Amino acid sequence: MTPAPDRSWLDLLRTQAERFAQVVEHGDPAREVISCPGWTLRDLTDHLGGVHQWAAHAVVEGDPSLEPEPAPPAGAAGLAAWYRRYATTLVDVLTARPAEAPAWTLDRDDRTAGFWRRRQVHEVTMHLWDAEHALGMAQPIEPALAGTAWRRSSTSCTRVRYGWGVRQLGRPPSGSRHRTSTRAS
Repeated sequence: MTPAPDRSWLDLLRTQAERFAQVVEHGDPAREVISCPGWTLRDLTDHLGGVHQWAAHAVVEGDPSLEPEPAPPAGAAGLAAWYRRYATTLVDVLTARPAEAPAWTLDRDDRTAGFWRRRQVHEVTMHLWDAEHALGMAQPIEPALAGTAWRRSSTSCTRVRYGWGVRQLGRPPSGSRHRTSTRAS
């Protein structure tokens, strides 16, 4: 499941994003997401769709200044459609840019669009597991893909800039809706 050629990251992103949208479409937006305490499936979808908007903006505009459009107060089908819109936009942006094209990123040593191809696969895969787990249908994350996500985040993304400033990963301000986690399953 871990792609070798950079183009495969885009294929995996498309696949994982569509799987996430299908889980949302068939789930209850009010369902608690146990692996993200205090969040519902709607909150998780709002977060992931917002991250996609933010990443696309970082690639196109070269900065992290976007305030994402929140998810609408819609049912499961409308929420899934909202998510698909931003997942598709992200994939389109990343497809249109060569992997080596300059982009603002979370990694000071990798300021390329290719960073976002990998990072968004990891982000979607993690939250796909969260959503599936909430609905009692979690599939294990392929170990090699989980390993690349852990290695990249633990070695190169030690500081993240959000709208509230630079913070250590895993230590967002209290009340923040962003969570980080690691899983062995």
